[in-house]
Amino acid sequence: MGQHLGPAHGGPQPAELVDQAVFQRVGAGPDAAARHLLDGHGLVWNPGEGPVEGYSNFLHVLIGAASLGVGAPPLDVLRWLNRLAVPALVFTTWLYARKLCRRPGLADAAALLVAVYVPLAFWASSGLETALFALCVTLGLYLALAAPPRW
Repeated sequence: MGQHLGPAHGGPQPAELVDQAVFQRVGAGPDAAARHLLDGHGLVWNPGEGPVEGYSNFLHVLIGAASLGVGAPPLDVLRWLNRLAVPALVFTTWLYARKLCRRPGLADAAALLVAVYVPLAFWASSGLETALFALCVTLGLYLALAAPPRW
């Protein structure tokens, strides 16, 4: 019989399959910019060439470089960071919605919609910055709304 893939059969997660296919094709993983930065080449796609913004999030590059600096695999660190960002995003969405709507039922519904949004879970497991970025934006909006006016 054929080989079974997927978490139920001990195979790779769908996001891992996407990562492997993309990064094997281009010959560099998501930690390429971080590795080159840590090695002293700067933010370059290939050492010896000029700087190129071949990454989607500068903060992720810095986190990847820091994880490489301590000997941790950057893709794993970024995946876990984004996985942890999802529950924080659900909570922050709830806080923001409570502050904005002033009706607890609507805040609960907003948090529930974020919690069950499947693409968020998928991309949080991919190593890309989707969940962490969404958390930062939502937290920034909440803090801006919660801060007293200064004028």
